Amino acid sequence: MPWLSEIKTKTCVTYTPTARDQQLAKDVFNRTVVVEVQLPSGVRLNLRQIGFFLSRVPEAMYFTFNEHANKINFFLNVPSTSNGKQICLEWCLERLSFVTQWAPIEVRAYDYLQPEYQLIRLVPIQFQPSLLGYSFVEAVQKARPSLEQLAEMHQKRSRSRTDNI
Repeated sequence: MPWLSEIKTKTCVTYTPTARDQQLAKDVFNRTVVVEVQLPSGVRLNLRQIGFFLSRVPEAMYFTFNEHANKINFFLNVPSTSNGKQICLEWCLERLSFVTQWAPIEVRAYDYLQPEYQLIRLVPIQFQPSLLGYSFVEAVQKARPSLEQLAEMHQKRSRSRTDNI
């Protein structure tokens, strides 16, 4: 099944402005934060899926993918009401090959207007085995009849055949 080779990822960011930024900013002031993620080896992106996942995050404005550098950039619009609050992006990767020892990935966050100030972290990859929660897969699983229901349907069918003869 193709969805078993997909890895659901979660990237969370909290923007806390400096005291000086808070003095200069008005209540309606928005800040654009760029989160750059270096993808691990052995994976690729499905850009359609990322667009779908990001459509659920109101702060996510845009994303770019640099195929040569194997990096994805998320552009987040952080309103002043979200200052100090965590913004989480869920997205997924497709596994291309089996990697036994994953190296930490580099996550870089910076203000779009002040890219010289960056926060860079090496984040270890942690796995929690589970399937992606596709709504259509969940719907199929719920609609699938149980063994008891299959036996009952079979009995009804065989009764209706004998009644028609």
